[in-house]
Order: sequence, then C-alpha cells, then structure tokens
Amino acid sequence: IRSGDFIKQMSRKKTKHKSTNNTYKYLIYTLSALILILAGFLGGYYTGINTKKPPQKIVKTDDSIQKLAKIVKEETESYKSTNQTSVKSTESLDYLNAVKKTKKVSPKKNEPIKKESTKAPAKKVILVDKKPKLVIIMDDMSFGYEVKNIKKLHINITPSFFPPTKYHPNTPKYAKEFNSYMVHLPLQAISFPHEEPKTLHVGDSYSKVENRVDNIHKIFPNAHFFNNHTGSLYTSSLPDMKKLISVLDSDNINFLDSRTTPHIVSPEIYKSLHKHLFMRNVFLDNKQNVPYIENQLKEGVRIAKKDGFAIVICHPHKATFQALADSKNTILKSVDVITIDKLNELYKNNQLSKL
Repeated sequence: IRSGDFIKQMSRKKTKHKSTNNTYKYLIYTLSALILILAGFLGGYYTGINTKKPPQKIVKTDDSIQKLAKIVKEETESYKSTNQTSVKSTESLDYLNAVKKTKKVSPKKNEPIKKESTKAPAKKVILVDKKPKLVIIMDDMSFGYEVKNIKKLHINITPSFFPPTKYHPNTPKYAKEFNSYMVHLPLQAISFPHEEPKTLHVGDSYSKVENRVDNIHKIFPNAHFFNNHTGSLYTSSLPDMKKLISVLDSDNINFLDSRTTPHIVSPEIYKSLHKHLFMRNVFLDNKQNVPYIENQLKEGVRIAKKDGFAIVICHPHKATFQALADSKNTILKSVDVITIDKLNELYKNNQLSKL
C-alpha cells in the first residue's frame, strides 16, 4: 500500500469514528432530558395528590333563600342598632333643617316675620264628654319588635307604617295587628341623608303620584290617613301637594300634615275643598332624652286642654317608649288618648267641631 493511500484510509476511519461518537452523545443528552422531564412530572403529580386542598365553598343557587337571609340579617341589625345608643334619622330632623333654613332667609322689606304656630287647626271645639283628646302618632313603624313595644304600653297609639321595601318588607302584615293605623308616605325633603326608596319628588307627574298612592292603598286597605315622612320641600310646593291631595281624596284617604316645614300649603288646599285638615302640634322626641320627651308630652297635653284636642308625633325609639310608659298614669291621666280615626269620627259626628 502506498503511503498516500494509507493516510487517506486512516483519515476516513477517524472521521467515521468521530461522527459515531457525536451521535451517541446526542442520544445520551436527549434521553437525559426526557428522564429529567418525566421525573419532574411524576414528582409534581405525587406532590399534588398528597397536598390537602382547601374545602370549596358551596354556592347556593336559590336566590330567594339568599334574599330572605339578607332581609333577616338587616332586620336583626336594625333591631340591635335601635336598642343601642344610635338614633334613627326621622322627619323631625327634616323639620329642624327646614326651620334652620327658614331662619337664614331674611324677610323682605316691610314684610312681617311669620312665626310657626303650634295651635291646632280648630281654635275651639265642642267635646261631648268634656275631656280633652290627645292623638299620639308613632311614625317610622317598620319592624315586629316595634309593634310589640307599642302593645306593651296599652295606650291607644296610632302607628304610621312605612310602605314596604326590601329593608322593611313586612309592614303590611304588621299593620293588620291594629284596628287603626296610618301610612307614612315618604316625600322629598330639603335635606335628608337617608331617603326612603320610591320617595315622591317635586315635579313628579300626576300619573306617577297616582300609581304610587294606589299601589300603597291596595296593600294598606284599612288606612284612612296618610301622613308625610320628611317632605319639607314637597309639602311646601303648591302644585305638587295639589296632585297628592287630589289623588288621596279620590281614594277617600285623608292627609295629615306632619308639618316638617313652616311653609306647608295643605291648609290652603283643604280650605278650597271645604274639608278639615288635621296637623301635627308637637314632635315629642327631637332629642333622645326621657325628661325632654316628657316635657314635650306636657306641651301636647297643654294644647289639648286649651283647644280641645292635640296631635303629637313620636318615633319608635327606646327613650320614647320609656317616656310614654312613665307618663301613662301621670301626664296622660288628664286627657283621653284616642286614635286618629276616632278623632275624625268625632269631628264628622259634630262631637268635635268648631264653635
């Protein structure tokens, strides 16, 4: 063999050997990578099996059950808050705000300053039994425990119930527990932090007012009187009050003005209808203080003795119930506490009439 051929042959063998080694190395790397991936997968799988999973929350699909639970929770929370030191916002707050705003407005030149009168609409009345009459209206009635607290007093209090909402859905049911009750109709205030759902506003159409009142009357069929919850803005608007009183009158419902503003227009409307308007004389519980409430009650009794009858408004607060219980055999002993329906009956039968 020639030396050149020998060298070429050896070179071919080395190249072939080197190529074979590279192939082996590639296979080894590939197998190693696959083994590592498989080991990682198996390790993760067994780790996942042995790890405890947190319990999954069971989601109820029954919306009605969830809504009912929410209502019960809200009613319970309201009960707790009412029996503690916190105080509900009432239409008396609207009244105080309206009075403050009125005082800020300067009277026009040569125009006398109008002072709010606490007198009853009838200056003098004829009473068959000679005993002054006092109507105690408890507004903002919403819950069952408030009904129980009224019944414990054994006083002829006239409850005024809110129309039902998701926050107090059972007011029509509670109203059935009384022979005489009222509807506490939410009307727009000048300034009020917690407006009730479906509150009637200034500028609402006649049909909207009519639908609202008719729907409420259907679920409170034995209510002969509606009084306003808040309403310092609404009850001072002549066009809006004409709509409301017209609708109420068509349903044979009387309006009792809570007088949450010194500028009410209902007396003017009722005078044009040749009908008598009952109005609030005293708010009992602007302050949550038993002695204060008792003094306000004395003022109501004083007006009743002077004018023959008086109408006072209070709310289902803890201090109010306490003051009424304490006054039952003292302050209230000199008057006849009757419901608003009884007062209206006396008036219609000329047993409570203007001289």
